[in-house]
Amino acid sequence: MIQFSQVFSYLKKQQTSLFVFSFASFAYPLSRFIFTRVHTYLFPPEKPMTDMERYGEKQLDSFKHFIEHNQSNKERNSNISPEFYDKKRLSTGLQDVNNEVERVWKTRMLFEHTPRGNIVMYYDPYKLGFAYYSDNTGIPYSLLNAVAMKYVKTFRCQDFFFDNQDIKPESPLIKIHSEEDKKNLSEEEKKDSDDFKAKLKDAPFLKRKKTEQKKKDTDKKDKEQKKIEENIDEGPKYHNCFVHMGKMYNLSFLNVPPVIKQNKLSFSSDLLTALDQETDLQKQVMSWKDYKKGLTIDV
Repeated sequence: MIQFSQVFSYLKKQQTSLFVFSFASFAYPLSRFIFTRVHTYLFPPEKPMTDMERYGEKQLDSFKHFIEHNQSNKERNSNISPEFYDKKRLSTGLQDVNNEVERVWKTRMLFEHTPRGNIVMYYDPYKLGFAYYSDNTGIPYSLLNAVAMKYVKTFRCQDFFFDNQDIKPESPLIKIHSEEDKKNLSEEEKKDSDDFKAKLKDAPFLKRKKTEQKKKDTDKKDKEQKKIEENIDEGPKYHNCFVHMGKMYNLSFLNVPPVIKQNKLSFSSDLLTALDQETDLQKQVMSWKDYKKGLTIDV
């Protein structure tokens, strides 16, 4: 064992001061602490990915791979019928309760196991979105979006996917269904605003000065121009529609055909009339007085 007296004697021989030795022993851990802090600040460590993030990244990579390998639009949308590309034709086709479009897409179900539990998803043509069954109600949009990517890939219906945040090519159904509705709504709103302005002209209100109105108009125009300039590069953002249909026990796997009412026979006979009379008598309830009257005979 080395004793302290031997260490001090060695330092005296080397002619090193005790102050330098103590300062070196103190400066080393301090410099190491500073170096680690600076290194973590400049090169922060990557956060570990969660199970949901891994699942979403996996589905996004497979969806991009699907788009790259199937360059033709027909291959990616082979199951979409031409009715979806015509708004009037689709609305007329969906007017019937037992229509063929809804029946076909309800049979195309995706059973998927996710980090938040099992999800059963199908496409709803009425709402132009994805309906799903799940026992968990608090499923985030990112996870449902990843399941929709797999659904679109498996059933060859890419145009049903409206989300354009991760994927650049937009669906043509967005312009057909959403933008036309916005134009019609804007025209109606314009008519309402014109009527409202015409009523306000004759109303007994104080009229503001023109200078104040001009300032407000210029401020509004400047704000609108800034918003337009900011959204030129990004473009409008669209999201998919997801509808929670309930828990898994609400899902009916059997495709029950609709009940068709058969018309009654047109011909008549004495045998059928007798049978009908017997059934009518059986349905009637006889009281005790009526029964006694039937037994008594009038003399």
